[in-house]
Amino acid sequence: MTSSIIWLLLTVLISVNVLLFLFVLIKKMIMNRVNHLKEPVRREYEEAFVRFIAGQDDSLSINPQTIVEKKVFRSLLLQYNMYIEQNRLKKVLELEEGQAVEKDVEKLIKSRNVWNRKIGIYLAGEYKLTSLTPVIRKQLNKSDHDLLFITSKALISLADDTYLKDILNAVTSKDELTRNQILSLLEGVRGDIRGILEEVVETGEEGLKAIAVEEAGKRQYSESVDWITELIQSGDKELRIAALKASYSIGHIENEAFLKAVFSAVRDEYWEVRAFLARFLRKVASEKSVDVLVEYMQDSSWHVRRNAAESLLHHDELGRTALIRLLDSEDTFARETARAVLDKDALSRSF
Repeated sequence: MTSSIIWLLLTVLISVNVLLFLFVLIKKMIMNRVNHLKEPVRREYEEAFVRFIAGQDDSLSINPQTIVEKKVFRSLLLQYNMYIEQNRLKKVLELEEGQAVEKDVEKLIKSRNVWNRKIGIYLAGEYKLTSLTPVIRKQLNKSDHDLLFITSKALISLADDTYLKDILNAVTSKDELTRNQILSLLEGVRGDIRGILEEVVETGEEGLKAIAVEEAGKRQYSESVDWITELIQSGDKELRIAALKASYSIGHIENEAFLKAVFSAVRDEYWEVRAFLARFLRKVASEKSVDVLVEYMQDSSWHVRRNAAESLLHHDELGRTALIRLLDSEDTFARETARAVLDKDALSRSF
């Protein structure tokens, strides 16, 4: 009895494995056949796309009819849409298959299935389907982390900074996105957003203020100097760090109030703040900054010491001399950090 059951189980397992093998084999054969059919169509369509993008043709001279042709058309549209000018992209979407793409994407966005909505919104942003912007904007109200990020990214792709306030309000009210995600969204905005950032710095919550001042620094907005001067003296650690990150992006400027505010963080209780200050001081070519960096070489934090040592190297002969003197320091940490940075510098110079 036991033996017959074992044989039965073995037979079932072998049968299942054979069926799975046949399924995979047939699927692979079908995919190879489809890819073989796609290749000549892709070559023809890709040539037409390139001519259209380059302005050699006024219209896209293709008319996909079969399933294979439509698949190739959609993959090429997704691949080349970022290189097509907006007025030319509009012509592509006016084609019969272009309209079909738009309808399919709209159906996905309006689907009850959240995964379908995510795919639809992503494709709308990639295909630059601006007509679907109002439908996509409604998704900002949904309480789903991934959906909020995909929706925000698509809106920025379709309308640049038009809905940025709505996006930041949604992010603030739901507290769904990480700091890095919000910064990556802001990086995608091409327009001038200093007005929006100023409003955030003045009235926004602390986390968003930190993001706003950091982004303003990256964009080299002149207003960010005043914001840094104010926020670096804030009682919030993250705001001070963001102000120093923005300072690093701006670089050294001859502004007494700005430099005074920056140097006020020298004795900050948090090592993270001191580490970012040490990093920024490589941009300030002065004896005062060298003195601070030398002092930081004896800091209790390895990160502060490391940043200080590397910043000293940026002070040319003055900084290198300070590092060499530190090789005789009684402080073990300062001595070893100085040696490590000088050795690394010597190695890079040898190449």
